[in-house]
Formats: sequence, structure tokens, C-alpha cells
Amino acid sequence: MTGQGGGDILFVRERADGGKAIFLMSDDGRDVRRLVAGDSPRWSPDGTRFAYYRRLGARSVWVMDLDTGEKRRVVSADAILAFAWAPDGVRLAYSDGYRIFIVNTETGDSEPVSIDYAQGRLDWSPDGRKLLLSRQASVKVLDLRTGAEREIAPRVWVDGGRWSPDGERIALAEPNYPYNPRRKAFDLPADGLAKGAIVVADRDGGSRERVTGGSAFDSEPAWSEDGERIYSTRQPPLQLFEEAPGESELYVVDLETRSLRRLTDTAGIDRSPDVRPAHRSLPGPPEPAPGEI
Repeated sequence: MTGQGGGDILFVRERADGGKAIFLMSDDGRDVRRLVAGDSPRWSPDGTRFAYYRRLGARSVWVMDLDTGEKRRVVSADAILAFAWAPDGVRLAYSDGYRIFIVNTETGDSEPVSIDYAQGRLDWSPDGRKLLLSRQASVKVLDLRTGAEREIAPRVWVDGGRWSPDGERIALAEPNYPYNPRRKAFDLPADGLAKGAIVVADRDGGSRERVTGGSAFDSEPAWSEDGERIYSTRQPPLQLFEEAPGESELYVVDLETRSLRRLTDTAGIDRSPDVRPAHRSLPGPPEPAPGEI
């Protein structure tokens, strides 16, 4: 079920009433099917499982096996803001509102690794040594060996930082309203319309290059397995301080040609793409779940 570029895409489809489910499609936007109720899916490094949010009382992180359909809870806390797989496929980093932890998904053992926290997303570097954490007005890199933190993208609201598969580049979502440290607030655009572009930087945050035009609100970048494309969520420009439009779609940009291609076309919200890291055939579709998305 892979398209010409290889790699299957997990994403979230959200209903008008707030119901969310995780779907799977080929990388050309075809063969869409529902997998499970949940949010924010992330493939395991071997492409056999994915982790996702589920709310049953406390917000928890679950893992689903694509071959067997088995689902199990691996983290539960009052508040989980972000999580990311380690390259070993066993450990998960996750953030609550106070600290970042690492949990062994097989034993359940966890330990804090930082007194900082992440908002929206965490990402673990391919070499297993660093965590990329996005927060309001900055993106930081946490060295897991030393505990040292380094800011690589200050003074702008950025979200969705992701390492490239080779660890040499970082994809960021960068809106058009920078953070003003003297005012301790964002300088809002004159027309009140929030827009955003996908930006690619080197691993130290330098040599930043915009790869989408910034005419809409692009966010949540995810690399293709070969590092040649970036998938993202696209919304129309957002009118700040008003209700966000009830629509978003998934797009992919070719980094060599800068050509942009739309993958989904629904009346609702499609978001949070994540690309399967290995070429594998998919199991047969699960039986539909009555009453769910």
C-alpha cells in the first residue's frame, strides 16, 4: 500500500463534535482507512507499531501493533504534553507540564531527565543522544548524556520540530509573528492573519531555509523516509483571537523542486501526519468499530 515515494502516513481525522481517530493512507493520499480512536500518532522506529494519545480519565499514551491489532497503555499521567520514540523502539520520552521523563515501554520503569518541559512535540535524534523540544518562543536541544540544553531557534513561535532521518537537518513550523523579548509578547501581524511556513535548518539551527510559501498556516512537519520530502498540516490563514476555521488538510512538499501537493480533501480536519520509517506491507484492514469515527 505504498505510493511512488514509499512510506505510509498516519494522521488524525477530527469531526466537528471533537471526536478524533487515527487513520492510515499511502503516501500518495490513497487507500485511506481508520485504525483506532486517538490523537497524535508516532510510528515506532521499526514501523511495526505506533504510539498515540488516548484519554480515559487521565491522558495516556498507548501503543498499537499493526500486525496483531493489540493495544496497550504505556504511560498514564494527569497531563502529557508531548512524547517521542527512542531509536531503540523500546523507550519513550514524554513531557508533562513540569519535566521530561523517559519510560521503558516493556518494563514501565521511568526516570526524569530534565526539569524543562515541551509543548506540542518532542523528537529524539536518530543517534539517540539528543531530544528536540519545542516551547513557546523557542526550540531547544537537550543533550541526554550531560543534561545541557541549547537554544537553536529563539524569539519566534515555532512548533513541531523534527529531525531529518540522517540527523543533519531540522524541520520547523515558523509563523509570521515573532516573539518580542522586551515586551514578553508576540508582535502580531497588522492584518491579524496568522500564517506560517515550514522551515528547514541545519542541526544547529542555522542556515534556515523556507520550503513552503507562508501564504497559509503550515505546521506539524514530518520527513519522508529518504529525507527528500516533508509532509505537513495546512490551514487557511487564521484570524487571531477568533475561532479557528474548521478545516485543515495534509500536504507534501518536494525539497528539490519545491512543488507542493495536496493529499487529503475533506470537509473537516486532517492533521498530524507521521511517515512510516520502513517499507513494509500492511496487514488487512481491521473490522470497523460501530459508533466510532
